[in-house]
Amino acid sequence: MDMLVENEINTEVPAQTLRIGGLRMSPSAAKVFAALAAAQGEMPAAALDGVNDAFKSRSNPDGSRYATLASITAALRKCLPKAGIAIIQAPEVEGNRIIVTTVLAHSSGEWLSSKIGCAARDAGPQAIGAAITYLRRYGLCSLAGIVGDDDDDAEAATAGSQKAFARDQIRYKDPKPMPGEKPKAEPKSPKGKDGASADFRSAVSALRGQLDKARDRGEAVKIWTGAHELLRAMPRATLDTFVDLWRERAKCEPPALEGLDYAPAESQAAG
Repeated sequence: MDMLVENEINTEVPAQTLRIGGLRMSPSAAKVFAALAAAQGEMPAAALDGVNDAFKSRSNPDGSRYATLASITAALRKCLPKAGIAIIQAPEVEGNRIIVTTVLAHSSGEWLSSKIGCAARDAGPQAIGAAITYLRRYGLCSLAGIVGDDDDDAEAATAGSQKAFARDQIRYKDPKPMPGEKPKAEPKSPKGKDGASADFRSAVSALRGQLDKARDRGEAVKIWTGAHELLRAMPRATLDTFVDLWRERAKCEPPALEGLDYAPAESQAAG
């Protein structure tokens, strides 16, 4: 989500409203400040009950933990009402641009408020709803003073660590070498006299065993199709042996697969 400049949507400020940075407050705010301080003294930690899969990486396979809006609200309801503070959150939507205003209203009539905005990925109801929930969560955390995320010591906010994270995340999803990196040498399997590695010969032997145990033609077709890459890697003589085995057992031609050219059957070649 792209953060918005606040004045892109209605930001009218009522007369006699005090403002410190992004914090707005009633002309008199001593009582609400005192009440909030008392509430924060009893404020429990919000349970980090959500996981952000977007932050999964090889070094962090579990992703980033965060407190959901329900968890944050549940924690705040244990202390704010006792201090006479109510939570009010009001969204403003124009297209895919959204601003959520969070207000902590005290029973004395004093109040504190702040706004946070972003652009949703599109103007559909699901995207708008997700963005509103996202803004409500962060707006409530910042105004009430409750922690809603894992503390990564600003790792995700620094340019160097972002590059490192992006590289690590790509490795997690695709372990191939990154641009500029040398591929790691893979251990070589010992090769036999025919030049085939032990792993390859083992795979060929396993395929033969699977085909021998196939209960019907349908199962054999699945085995053959699933071994597409192995069949393509076979030397011509080995592939011809498997094709002949198929014809002998199934009494028909093997399934046609891309990149495979079967030698004609001896009866067809003779004709």
